[in-house]
Amino acid sequence: MTGLVSSVVLSAVAAAAPTESEVGPGLVGFLATFAVVLATVLLMFDLVRRLRRLRYRAEQAASSERLGDEQRVVDDGAVRAAHTGMSADDPGHSAGTTVEPEARDEQNR
Repeated sequence: MTGLVSSVVLSAVAAAAPTESEVGPGLVGFLATFAVVLATVLLMFDLVRRLRRLRYRAEQAASSERLGDEQRVVDDGAVRAAHTGMSADDPGHSAGTTVEPEARDEQNR
């Protein structure tokens, strides 16, 4: 009797089991995959946008730093010229060069 019951159960389970062509992800699997791909593409665009903005800001900071350094050199030269009594047109004075006081004294002799 148990052999008969087990064969009936096994035949019912085998008949209810889907075939390979019936098993698949279906619409839910497609929508989930599509959502993951869409999110990945959007994140990539956002990453590229942020990297461009970061590069632009770094270039702007470097440019303003370079301009600030040049302005400080010119300002320092004008301050040195004012303190030493030399004009900016003197041959011993050029913007951005530092002339030590001893060397300046030797040039003026």
